[in-house]
Amino acid sequence: MIRVAVLGSSSVVPLLTASLSEHPEVGQLAGGVSVGVEEAISHSDVVIGCWPPGSGQEQDVALAALEAHVPYISSSDSPEDFQALWELRDRAADANSLIVTGMSWTPGITNLMAAAGASALDEASAVRVAWVGSTAGVGAKEILRKAVSALNGVAMVFESDSWVLEEAGGRPEQVFFPEPLGWNQVRLCAAVETLSLPSTIAGVKQVTVQAGLVEPITDQLVRGVSSLGRYLPPRRLMGWTSAAARVLPPGAGAGGVGHPWSGVRVDVTGLKAGSKVTLTYGLVDLMPNLMVAPLVVAALTLGRSHDELTGVLPPEVAFQPLDFFAGLAERGVRVAVLERDPLSAHTMVPPGP
Repeated sequence: MIRVAVLGSSSVVPLLTASLSEHPEVGQLAGGVSVGVEEAISHSDVVIGCWPPGSGQEQDVALAALEAHVPYISSSDSPEDFQALWELRDRAADANSLIVTGMSWTPGITNLMAAAGASALDEASAVRVAWVGSTAGVGAKEILRKAVSALNGVAMVFESDSWVLEEAGGRPEQVFFPEPLGWNQVRLCAAVETLSLPSTIAGVKQVTVQAGLVEPITDQLVRGVSSLGRYLPPRRLMGWTSAAARVLPPGAGAGGVGHPWSGVRVDVTGLKAGSKVTLTYGLVDLMPNLMVAPLVVAALTLGRSHDELTGVLPPEVAFQPLDFFAGLAERGVRVAVLERDPLSAHTMVPPGP
């Protein structure tokens, strides 16, 4: 049986603990509420950190797990949290311990989509990640928080073999997502994928991440709040996010959409048998499933075996993509490939080896 500690105070904690408690392989759950953090870690085989981005607690708890030789999985989508964990890589390697960064839907599943696409090509040259969220269902506050953070300030972009900074919210583009999402506008955003993928996918020369919201009015509001980021400190900005969540009831800006679906799309471009090819992966689901399923699969995978993994690793290095997708499918979360045949445009099929 696998013992899992779920530590943190983000909105995913109750959903994650409920899901894990129902799994037959999970024999014990520990949390930092009824017991101390160090005690919870000492009684666990795997630790999942669910701290609000920028809380400052991510590195301290990850370090405690490292010293206890218990694998630590971070659910944070914050580039700052990624950097804080990355600073522990030498200590993790010396301690023969494991920290997995950014394990969620984006980053997380998107990293594994990129790795799957790259492995199917002879050479990968570019990765484009796009995500879109709905505020019409459960998880509306989380989506608003994520969008405001991602579209605020500057975005790190990897182009022509180097990292450059651009203003987040630029480069508007209409992107097609699997149905029922269809066409949605996305913009350049801050993200973790641009920090890890250039180092883990050999030969890639371009990595960009774009984001948007399904509801047009809500999307405009979030971009307006995000633009205040140059004048407000992060804590104040998060306050504006909460205010937006209170002012807008779920789906208020739906404009006739009003569905609860969110999703991601990852395009990997490169060479296959001498020809330029783009492979496209997509996923659409409800926000609770997108937040919880990747963490459950990651915890079960490491709980079963992690002996050969050490250091600070992003998801695309810590896990085998197709095996991970199979684990997601067991939970009803299905990654698919976008068929580009004109006669079957935008048809999604399961990924294969």
